[in-house]
Amino acid sequence: MTAGAEGGDGAPYADAHVREIPEVAMELPKIISVDDHVVEPPHVFEGRLPASLQARAPRIIETSRGHHVWEFEGQRSTQVGKKRRR
Repeated sequence: MTAGAEGGDGAPYADAHVREIPEVAMELPKIISVDDHVVEPPHVFEGRLPASLQARAPRIIETSRGHHVWEFEGQRSTQVGKKRRR
């Protein structure tokens, strides 16, 4: 563009490289974060499995140190997706 160029409304630009943007009431888009981590509530499996499997369902237990951990099939995990040390 050169100095004196016109914008879309026919008005000349104040500067050839800078254009004023009119203030417009805009609705901001909804932003959804896909990097958040979901932690299941402790009761997520209660009443959702057949009675024959309910005793084997994953559950939250309290350790002797007072920590809440998931227990499933004899294995304990502090967080789903956390890599276990072996």
